[in-house]
Amino acid sequence: MASRHYPSIEVLHSWRLILEDEIGHADDLRKYIQRRLQAGKGKAIDEFRVQVQEKANGVFMWIVLVVGILNDEFRRGRIFAVKQRLRAIPPELSELFRDMLQRDHENMDDMLLCLQWVLFAERPLSREEFYYAMEAGLRAEDKGSNVNAQGGHSGNALQAASYYATKEIIQMLLDAGANVRAQGGHYGQALQAAFSTARKEIVRMLIKAGTDVNAQGGFYGNALYAAAGLHHDKEVAQMLINAGADVNALRGYWNHKDDEGYYATALPVASSRGRGASRGRSGRQRL
Repeated sequence: MASRHYPSIEVLHSWRLILEDEIGHADDLRKYIQRRLQAGKGKAIDEFRVQVQEKANGVFMWIVLVVGILNDEFRRGRIFAVKQRLRAIPPELSELFRDMLQRDHENMDDMLLCLQWVLFAERPLSREEFYYAMEAGLRAEDKGSNVNAQGGHSGNALQAASYYATKEIIQMLLDAGANVRAQGGHYGQALQAAFSTARKEIVRMLIKAGTDVNAQGGFYGNALYAAAGLHHDKEVAQMLINAGADVNALRGYWNHKDDEGYYATALPVASSRGRGASRGRSGRQRL
């Protein structure tokens, strides 16, 4: 479905709806211009609004984009310059997009990175993934941002990315100097955030980057506790043990009282969640 009636798709049996011929469409455009175009009042301004609507040729997206452009011109205070700007704006939507990309020199780095992520991502990015992709891709030294800044539910960018984002985005944060051992936020550290969504590849990345597998803090107390209590994943738990995780490290949230007492370490949590414990040939405990 499209808002235009260009015959780009031919369907044998279809119901064609020409939006600009529908009752109320022109009035909706007029109301939008009236409310959003910050041009003041007067006969000349009213005539200018009519000119904007006529040039739009019924395309709502064109009006939305052009009103923003014209508002920038109005802030400079010269009505004749605004009229010249309107005459210079292409009437076709595709040409308008081209013109906007060529004229906007203030945010070219942001625009280029945005287009690169949209066009070259292996799959469509979620809103959270796109946000952290942009955050990681813009050079911190140029933008004045701190990749290790603390704050919010997730504590820091790496912890949030470990929960939401792709491994490529996480690698960008690590390359930009993100502290893999940084503490804070709901999960305590990035490693526990990765467990919350059962992301084995992210866990491997963080371990390889030097995360502290025995760090205490956050909702689950430590990484091994999170692995035992959340997804009961023996492979991930063994990865942690191989990296030096202490099976006797004390707990976090799962240390609650029930009929059998307290869960002090990861091992009884794993047992209560349907996983026993045994000793491997190497002598290390396995969940």
